[in-house]
Amino acid sequence: MEARKFTKEDYALFHPGGTLGRRLTLRVSDIMRKDEQLALVKPDDKVRDVLFAVTNAAAGAAIVVRPGREAFGA
Repeated sequence: MEARKFTKEDYALFHPGGTLGRRLTLRVSDIMRKDEQLALVKPDDKVRDVLFAVTNAAAGAAIVVRPGREAFGA
C-alpha cells in the first residue's frame, strides 16, 4: 500500500460502502436532523412544552429560537 501510495482517500473512492469509505465521504447533511426531527422552542415557552417538543422530535435536546427561526444568541 505504501509503495503504491494508496491512501485512505483512495480507499474511500474505490470502496465507498466500507466503514472507512463511509467515514471519509460522510457529510454533515447526511446525518443532521431536519424539520420535524428538531425540537425548536422559543425563549418564553414553558418547560412542559419544551419537554413535549423534545419527546415529539425524539431528540436529546431543544434548540431555542427567536420568532423567524433565528438561533437564540446569534
